[in-house]
Amino acid sequence: MTSYFAPEKTSPDGWSDPGPASRRRGVPALCLDRLRIECQRALEHFDRRAGASRVRVAPSAVPPVALPPRPDRADRAGNLFRTTIAGDASNDSMASRITDSGSGSAPVFTEKPSKARSYGQSIATFTPAPGKASDVAPIAGALPRADQHLVSHGSHLAPGQRRRAFVSMLVLVPLGGAATDIYIPSLPAMAEHFDAARFSIQSTLLVFMACYGIGQIIAGPLTDTFGRRLPALLSTMVFVFASIGIALGPPLWALIALRGVQGVFVACSAVGARAIVADCYDGAERSKASNWMTVAWATGPILSPALGGYLQLWFGWTASFWFLTGWGAVVVLVALLVLPETRDGRIAGRFCTAFRLYGQMATDRVYLPTALGMACVISVMYGFEAMAPFYVQTDLGHGPVFYGHLQLVLGSLWLAGNIFNRFVSVHQRVIRIITAAAGMSLLVSLLMLVLDLHGVFNVVALAVAAGAVYFLMAMIWPNGYPKCLGRFPDAGGSANALVSGLFIVVSASFMATASMFAATTAWPMWLLYVCVTAATLVCFRGFLAREFDYKIG
Repeated sequence: MTSYFAPEKTSPDGWSDPGPASRRRGVPALCLDRLRIECQRALEHFDRRAGASRVRVAPSAVPPVALPPRPDRADRAGNLFRTTIAGDASNDSMASRITDSGSGSAPVFTEKPSKARSYGQSIATFTPAPGKASDVAPIAGALPRADQHLVSHGSHLAPGQRRRAFVSMLVLVPLGGAATDIYIPSLPAMAEHFDAARFSIQSTLLVFMACYGIGQIIAGPLTDTFGRRLPALLSTMVFVFASIGIALGPPLWALIALRGVQGVFVACSAVGARAIVADCYDGAERSKASNWMTVAWATGPILSPALGGYLQLWFGWTASFWFLTGWGAVVVLVALLVLPETRDGRIAGRFCTAFRLYGQMATDRVYLPTALGMACVISVMYGFEAMAPFYVQTDLGHGPVFYGHLQLVLGSLWLAGNIFNRFVSVHQRVIRIITAAAGMSLLVSLLMLVLDLHGVFNVVALAVAAGAVYFLMAMIWPNGYPKCLGRFPDAGGSANALVSGLFIVVSASFMATASMFAATTAWPMWLLYVCVTAATLVCFRGFLAREFDYKIG
């Protein structure tokens, strides 16, 4: 076989000189030569990471580098040495494959590195060409042949199982949002029933959110160790019993404690449900599934407050918790009868090992700023839900059904922002979308803070300005989850648990601080909005500008 490259000369900087003939052919030949050298260096680099000596390949196993076949040079065309580099939609986990397209006996080297592969271990697999013996020396310290595999998420599941898992995820995910929001229109009625201050009643939401966040941090390693199905099933059963206890009308202190129990155990169900996306999908499919998961999650904040307003009007504040009891029972049946186990047993880790992975996540230069940025984004929604019921119903004199409809409109705007992001991100780079959305939200919040302090406080101003901020900040939300899950794809439960726990705990802290300001107008909420929108700009534009500098194709 004839190569287009003349005998090589090595320059002092390590690059090979292809000779005068190749130089006369111009850039393509030089590029192929540099590509060949880079591939060899990549082999050596991955080998060093595995703790072995340099990979030695028999000279006969590597086909000579040649230009693609041309009609006038078909007799001189050799095997084409190709390199394909493919990544997912967020360019986080890259798959590199070096393979021989000809009929030679070249080995196939496959490496799919990620930020965490089986709790920090990168799996390298060398596979000989079909029908040929391997010419590649084994890697020292590599996994046994039976355990060597390239992790392709969802490959361990049959198509029918993946469909069942996807449908189950759509049923399980909204439960946490519904448990947060469905009783929000009843907060003023609960304050009257218990004869308690606003902050005491708001504590039922703040305690739930704090326990919900902490519970997710615990549930991540739990679901990565014991799977998704069993923890979701058992935790939802406890959630159902806690909902029954609240619906029976206990004292306020017992209600707050039971809300904490609800938060801890619904977190386990939520983490397992969201981890299904990381278990079953890779690349562009993961981004699409994440969008559907976001839509399913948004149905809780969108529909449950409107439903809760009617339940409050017809039956009183306990009716919302009877409804949660019924929904939890449906989730138990789905987890028992429909949901398959999606966790790949080949990459399951131990509970303590999974917990240690949190240290790596917390120091990751992309994961942590993304999680904090998402905490600021979601604080817009949670801040409104904690404070606006008293503004709308107590201070402005509207009823629970009116507030439920208002929350329905705002939730629809949040969902519309999620959907609008899907179309815009195809044409504009994500970082530009984030900058524009957070910047405009900051301007709106500043304007409303000034107007409120000067006496402009009515339901129209509250609804229009909050709706604009909802829509704009919702455009940022769908881009964060795939980025965080993509950094640690083989620890999907822990990865989504930590990011969810962080954004809930941080947003609960923001809400608690704003709720302590005793005011009969909405300036504490607008001050919260100013702080979180400015922090969103700092997190994404200041620390993640290059990471989100892409379009979603």
